[in-house]
Amino acid sequence: CGVSCGPVELQIHHRKVMGESLWPAAGPLASWLAGLAGSDGCRSLLELGCGAGLCALAFAKATGAPIVLTDYDDRVLELAKMNAELNGVSAYHVRSLELGCLPETLALVDEFGTFPLVVASDIIYEQGQVARVLSSVVRLLDADARCIVALSDAFQNYIAPLMAQAEAKDFSAEVIVHSGISLVILTRGNPAWSLPPCKDFDPADSSGGTDETMHRAELLFA
Repeated sequence: CGVSCGPVELQIHHRKVMGESLWPAAGPLASWLAGLAGSDGCRSLLELGCGAGLCALAFAKATGAPIVLTDYDDRVLELAKMNAELNGVSAYHVRSLELGCLPETLALVDEFGTFPLVVASDIIYEQGQVARVLSSVVRLLDADARCIVALSDAFQNYIAPLMAQAEAKDFSAEVIVHSGISLVILTRGNPAWSLPPCKDFDPADSSGGTDETMHRAELLFA
């Protein structure tokens, strides 16, 4: 389907099956990331649990910066690769990463170094996932960097533990809420690049006016 992410127009193939759907939080996060166009210092991005790859691809199209799309499912990575090619994004890599897996996380750092920005959408859907996400994030980020986790209303109860555990690891944490979607912004050190203004945090529009997203909870607990 066609997806409008602020100034960026993308064609995204996805299916309403676990891992390959457009999660509700992905569109607003993608639109917000597209606001980084012209930003100095945010030289690359890694997406955790990338699914169809909407967030990373919106960033790549807006900024021209390289991206790394990660997921634990090879089928999902093939979908993300197909969407990158479909949208003319050439500076991308797809890699397998099971959250919290130390060898896979360190292999990414060995290959690509650390990142100024790591993002994820609707990736925390049970309590243990908070620790797994942060275990990877602390190793993947630069000394001065941000991690942004977007969560839809079904998963708002994980915001407080995510912020608390992140602060225990010396991150500062803040949250922006818009239309039932929360952006949890975890900052380490003093990043040289600025965040997009909050006014750019708007839901992405799918062509045809139909709702093309599916709650992860609908797939997990149906």
